[in-house]
Amino acid sequence: MKKKWLFLRWTLTFILTIIASFVIWKLGGFQSAWKLDATKITFLIIFCFALITCYCGMLSWKLSNITDLTIVDKNSLRLIEIKLEHGWYTVSLCESLGYLGTIAGLIMVFVAFESLSNYNEEAIKKLINDIYPGFQTAFITTLAGLICSNILRFQCHNIYMGIQEAKHGE
Repeated sequence: MKKKWLFLRWTLTFILTIIASFVIWKLGGFQSAWKLDATKITFLIIFCFALITCYCGMLSWKLSNITDLTIVDKNSLRLIEIKLEHGWYTVSLCESLGYLGTIAGLIMVFVAFESLSNYNEEAIKKLINDIYPGFQTAFITTLAGLICSNILRFQCHNIYMGIQEAKHGE
């Protein structure tokens, strides 16, 4: 592996994530997510994503420094490989939290349907207003979970491939 390419790939991912987050913030995306997600699970997903992104950066830096050596320390590689499990776990956690938000949103929709006792025009309008927050929560948490988990998956795969290349001396 060429010197520092592993960490540079992580850095590029990090910079693109920061730029995308800034654009989303400027367009009011985070404020909208706060209003749309009744459960606030979206922000738990984002917090986990940010924490493990920094952790992946640390692992990428360590792995880059190890692979710059002429003789690779197998114990150090194994330790990074073990620590990488936190990243893989968080990929699954982000997906699961997204799906949990989907379920919570759909439950909110079903609860709104229970309040429908008659089928007049006013009751239907009220029902539509009542189910809207549930669908918003379902969609925003699913979107956040899928986006964050896929970016984290890329970071973990980057580190995993760096470990494999170091192990096999490429």
